[in-house]
Amino acid sequence: MAPEQPHDFTKKPQKFDLSSQGGLVFGGILAFGMLLLILLSLFSGPRDRGPRGFGQRNSQTQDEGLEMEKTLSTGTPEILEELDRIHEEFGTPGQVFYDDFPPEENIGKKISEELGSMDSDVFQQLRQGFSYQGEWSFDPQALENNKKILETYTSQRQRLREMLDLPGTKFEQNLVLAADGLKERLTPDDQSIDSYWGYMTLEESEVALYLENDDFQGAFEAVCYMLKFAALASHTKFPVMRTQAAFMREHSLRIFQRLVYDSRFGSNEMQIALNLFRKQLENWPRDSLCWIGDRASSLRVFELLRQGRFDHALEPEEQEELKHWNVFDKVLWMKSKEFNPDQAFYLTSMRRIIESCSRPYFRRLPVLSEIDDQIQSLYGTKQFPAISMLLLSGIREGMQTQAEDKARVEIWFLAFAVALERPFKEGALDPISGEPYRITQSLGQSQRKLIAVSSANGNHKAETYGK
Repeated sequence: MAPEQPHDFTKKPQKFDLSSQGGLVFGGILAFGMLLLILLSLFSGPRDRGPRGFGQRNSQTQDEGLEMEKTLSTGTPEILEELDRIHEEFGTPGQVFYDDFPPEENIGKKISEELGSMDSDVFQQLRQGFSYQGEWSFDPQALENNKKILETYTSQRQRLREMLDLPGTKFEQNLVLAADGLKERLTPDDQSIDSYWGYMTLEESEVALYLENDDFQGAFEAVCYMLKFAALASHTKFPVMRTQAAFMREHSLRIFQRLVYDSRFGSNEMQIALNLFRKQLENWPRDSLCWIGDRASSLRVFELLRQGRFDHALEPEEQEELKHWNVFDKVLWMKSKEFNPDQAFYLTSMRRIIESCSRPYFRRLPVLSEIDDQIQSLYGTKQFPAISMLLLSGIREGMQTQAEDKARVEIWFLAFAVALERPFKEGALDPISGEPYRITQSLGQSQRKLIAVSSANGNHKAETYGK
């Protein structure tokens, strides 16, 4: 049910050697070690949630969430050291694919409960009355035809609004059990995204209905709920959902712009909007959050490949990509330890990518380009990291989507700060280009001062009227 917006963003890990010098020495060491482990288990306090540390690997490790038996047994010291670091960052599959919030705090789960069983055709019918290109508009006749549908969902929508108003409400995409060829594991439920768009469509319909009934405040309130939800959804740890959250906010702001042009949009609405955007910027999610989640998913891919579960590890389109690069058969017949160079390349690259997230997007580009160049330079050699090539391919586009999302919110914040003559930081930089935002003031309709803020390339823009 998501608006048909162009995007290509998918995507979606110790061994030690004992010398044989002295059986008695070895036996003594082993006995002492076992005694020490028993004492530690008796006197250590409760552990934080998630799997035990890599320093405590044993036969139960896989059941506790590490999910990387083959990697742990055949991986190189370089890979195992990086896994230790990932564990410390709470980034292993068993740590990432975990229900973080109680159901009563998770608006994502609440939406799925309220709207998950509804027929998707219903929401498609609601969407047919709206424009999804250019300036937002709606078809009054389609809105009239859909009134009974909207009335059906009034109570659900109201309960969701009440939850959005609670200060402790958070968001995470639903997790479901899915078989991956080894056993059932928790994984993001991408079908739940339809329910999230369903809620947004209900609120969008309310905006149109209020405008049709000449209730501007009701329309303004509805679009604010859309922006609230999109902001919460952007805190997800899963890349596909993070991209959808950016699209949700982009669409909400198209509707919002329509309301700003209305003569009833005054100083009070400006102040509410300014506070809303300020809060969202102050609580902006770490860009690295979803790439840590992406890495955890990719660790599962490597483990499945090491287990020989080729069809479970790679989607059909990914297999086609390997054929395009003429490495399909090579990957298909690789043994577990033969994935070591590829996985080491991937983990090193992801370390650099995640660390680069502390900088604006335009300052990350050299790192991304260098990794791309490394992959290209290895093509045709035995060291070509075919799996890394697949797993890293969508990250640049995903990061740009994140940057564009933030730019839109910053632009609207600046527009209202200028309009209300509030203090703001001069020379704020567009995270995509690294150039300052453009702020212009001119005489608009009815002799009102028009304030426009845009990105350096003009792709993103907000317009409002001064006091």
